[in-house]
Amino acid sequence: MNFKPRISVLGYLTLFFVVTSRVAPASETENHESTFSAGGEQTSEESPSVEETLETGSPKSLNDALDENRWSFSGHFAVSNSTVQPGGPKTDGVLVEEGIVGEVGVTASYQYSEKISGTFQGCYGCHGVEIENAYGELNLSDALRFKAGRFTIPFGAASQRVSSAVQETVSKPLPYMMGNMVRQSEFNLSVIPAPAVDNGAEVSGGVEVFEGAQLRYHGYVVRGFKGFSPDISFIASRDFEDNNADPAGGARLAFEARSWSFGFSGLQGHYDLDSKRLYQIGGFDLTFRLDEVRVRAEVAARRTEFQSVTGREDAFYKRSYWLQVDFPVFEGFRVVVSGDRLTVDGINLSAGGPTTSLAASVTDEHNRVQRATLGFVYDYDGSALFKIEAERWDFSDFEQVWVFQAGVVWLF
Repeated sequence: MNFKPRISVLGYLTLFFVVTSRVAPASETENHESTFSAGGEQTSEESPSVEETLETGSPKSLNDALDENRWSFSGHFAVSNSTVQPGGPKTDGVLVEEGIVGEVGVTASYQYSEKISGTFQGCYGCHGVEIENAYGELNLSDALRFKAGRFTIPFGAASQRVSSAVQETVSKPLPYMMGNMVRQSEFNLSVIPAPAVDNGAEVSGGVEVFEGAQLRYHGYVVRGFKGFSPDISFIASRDFEDNNADPAGGARLAFEARSWSFGFSGLQGHYDLDSKRLYQIGGFDLTFRLDEVRVRAEVAARRTEFQSVTGREDAFYKRSYWLQVDFPVFEGFRVVVSGDRLTVDGINLSAGGPTTSLAASVTDEHNRVQRATLGFVYDYDGSALFKIEAERWDFSDFEQVWVFQAGVVWLF
């Protein structure tokens, strides 16, 4: 029998605060304030009075605590509205999130020392309360960092830009769409819905390859996606518990400079209970800036093994690309133009996703969707984003759909 450790949400919170807090005994807190010596050892001395603090300006016991052990907070509120093809053909149910949806996200970081920190990030939205990040990090140098806990998988450049607080559009790129996707039930979302959050450990770092350019790397071992043949279940994959004893592993390698970057990402693991069926995901990303024009492009593909109705082992393929260009028209106001495409080959689609059942199928084995987007975003003094866009969705096996979206994001 395989032993599967289980950590609850409360366990993660407890671990986070134990790692990132030092509480002095009651006898000390009454008359003393904890400080730290240069070697990191805890010491104790008389707490300075307010008058002493004002006179001396920077007592070691106070400023060292502020400099070396500090909290920082950030977050956002977001609300958006999506409307499907007003007055057009009947399209009930093709967009699950049609209407008004909201989201709130909060991030808290604690700098325990120069090299040790902790981060907690939670959100409340369409999936209820979610813990997106809860990890500790050891920063030995720019070239070597260790992270352990629950974190966002570093797949593609878009993995660092999935928050609505930094996206130029209301919707995510098609390779990484988690929601707000037309026909998402039939396609079972995208290649790798973002943010892809998992439990595990990561090593990362960066080295300068020439002046102004860095080579950055990430390598990680995580629990992995979960599901049942023929496909991954991204709903089940959000749970904290594992479903098999086989971890997944991945890596990202990126070259970054002031005005451009490109990278490669890879991830593989087994998603089924018996660790028999493999998924393999690969991707490439490119970003560059020409004066005030920004260009972003990403490609992602996944191979997923499954068992056919005859018992034969088989595999299907999801491939997607995304290209976006945005540029300013006047101060704070940018135009966004993008195009993306998703294909599913080697398996039929049903109302509930990829299927091996011909009776449940609503398509053949070759399926395609492509989207064109024209949007506008206004950045108000760095504290709020106002977005509006029109999207045209074209399918190989379903009706064409127009989607109109508007959203507001407040940053704090």
